[in-house]
Order: sequence, then structure tokens, then C-alpha cells
Amino acid sequence: MSKSSSHPHPHDTLVRHVFSDPENAKGELQHLLPPELSAQLNWSTLKLEPGAFVDEELRATYSDLLFSIDYQGQLAYLYFLLEHQTLPERFFIFRQLKYVVRIWDKWLREHPTATHLPIIIPMLLCHGRKPWIYPLRFEELVDIPKNVAPVVLDFIPKFRVAVDDLSTQSHDELRMRAMTEFARVTLWSLKTATNTEEMLRTVELWATHLHALRNAHNGAAALATVIRYVFAVHERPEEVVLTTLAKAMKMEDNEVMATVEEQLIAKGRQRGIEEGLMQGLTQGREQGLLQGREQGLMQGREQGLTQGQRAVLLRQLERKFGKVPAEFTSRVEAAPLHELETWLDRVLVAQSLSQVFNG
Repeated sequence: MSKSSSHPHPHDTLVRHVFSDPENAKGELQHLLPPELSAQLNWSTLKLEPGAFVDEELRATYSDLLFSIDYQGQLAYLYFLLEHQTLPERFFIFRQLKYVVRIWDKWLREHPTATHLPIIIPMLLCHGRKPWIYPLRFEELVDIPKNVAPVVLDFIPKFRVAVDDLSTQSHDELRMRAMTEFARVTLWSLKTATNTEEMLRTVELWATHLHALRNAHNGAAALATVIRYVFAVHERPEEVVLTTLAKAMKMEDNEVMATVEEQLIAKGRQRGIEEGLMQGLTQGREQGLLQGREQGLMQGREQGLTQGQRAVLLRQLERKFGKVPAEFTSRVEAAPLHELETWLDRVLVAQSLSQVFNG
């Protein structure tokens, strides 16, 4: 299983931020599936699962999210992949098969007594400038000679990927989709990510959706996320993009920028709090370990000395007075160090056990 890069691509950051929330992901996943299949899934059970399965060297090219869901009373998975490349990849379907097998591998490690594998439905969201042209059914990738016996197909893996190709979708079609405003605006920003002119040309068309996003719960943070992404992926100067957004939303430039800056400050403050807490916990643990070691050594030394003094006292009592009765042995075993030292001093001059223990 791969790990995310320490410097994630803006596409990856956006997709994970938005679609990691099942409420945002639900509309996109439902759009990708055939209606009869979608109707059989219990969408209230949709849950993001941990893990990334894309090859580490391809993290700038693909982002992936894995969701679990109840399907007719059984566990199933929806594997959602976003393709960041400008041009499609011929052997994508082969990579998808590898990722699905990795999910099954992980599942078998976690369920060693399983007798069957869960259903995994692979999905692809692509947003290149040109439509996807390469095979999305695995058997179409295999070079099968003409006029072969049909039975040969029984020996070839057979599956397909559900695809949402944003390059084939009009802006009106995207605006009409049944999904959260955050998800809908995210699709617009992805669709126009490779074409700055299209983004500038269509931002006014999307102005009502940008306003609706801003006014939604946590809308300022959501809008700031989209604007930061737009700044990151477009070649035009930020001032041009900022002015266009502000004009479309009927806001001042500084209002739009303030939205971004406020969220960055809030995010930075939260990160500072989290890092401070982690640093405090780390320092606390280290200090606690040091103090614990010192305290342990002191307690160990004291316990060892106490045990030694008890042994010496019992030996001296037995030599001087003979067998020591149980009541006095019990007192010695329970006494602290300072009391043992007092009795050791007394045993040198005492004429009886009573004089040792009672003075």
C-alpha cells in the first residue's frame, strides 16, 4: 500500500478534502452507478475506509478513496479513483485491477477466516481536456486473435470501470446533478482545471452555486478550499482570477481574498494548536519517563535497603533470643525502613524482645 507524498498535488488535496466526506461523495458515487444498482445499496451506511492503494510514484497522477456500503445485507466496497492526467492512459484498466487486488489482499489479512471476497465496484472520475478513449473493460485490453474459440474468454478477467468523464459533460448538466453544493462546485473547478479560459468564461454561470456554497454550513471554509485550488492550478495571475471571481459573485476583491485568508489563518491556528499539543505531550512523556526512571531507581534502592535491614534484624533477633515468634516476624516484615533502623539500634542492648519492639 502506498503512502501519500509529503507534498500532495492540488487535485489530490481537493478531492480528498471534499469527497472524504460521505455526504459529498454520495451524489458523485450515485451518478457513477447504474440506477438499478444504486437503488439496491443502503446509502445511509456509506463509510470512508482508511488506506490508499495507488502506486506511490503515481500519487501526482491519481487519487483514490475507498468506501464501504451495505449491499443487500452484505459488505461491498466502492473504489473511487480520480485521474489527474491531461491525457488518458492506455493501460489504466490494468492498474485498476492491481489496486482492486490490493484491497482484497488487505481485506483477507484483516479477515483470515473468510471464505469469500467482498464485491468491489471500481469507479473513475477524469477531468482531462479530451474525452477518455482507452479501454474501460479489461477484456478489451487483451490482444485476442480473431476467429478463436469463444471458450478462451473464460480464461480472461472480465470487469469494467464506471466512468464520469467531465470533458463530455456540459456545465448545465453538472449544475443539475443531485449532490451537495460543495461537490457540485468541486466538479466545476476540476472540469475547468486544465482550461483557464473556460474557468474565467463560466464562473459567472456558476455564481449562484458559489453563493449557495458560501451561505451553506461551513460554507466560508468550503469556498476558500475551492478558491485556493483555483489559484493553484491556473496559470493566470491570482489578481485576474480574483477579480473574475469577485465580479461574478458581486463581491469586492478584498472580500474574496479575506475569505481565503481567514480560513488559512484559522487552519494555521488549528494546526498550531495541534502541533503544540503534540509537542507538549511528547515533552510530557519524555519528562515523565525521566522522572519515572529516577523515581523507580530511588524506590528500588529504598526497597532493597529495607529488605536487607529486615533480614539483618531477624538474624540478630534469632541469634540473641532464639526462635522469633510469628507476631514479631510479622511486625518486622511490615515495618518501614526508619522503624527497622530503630529496632536494630535497640537489639544491641535489649534484654528481651519486648524491649526491642516496645522500647
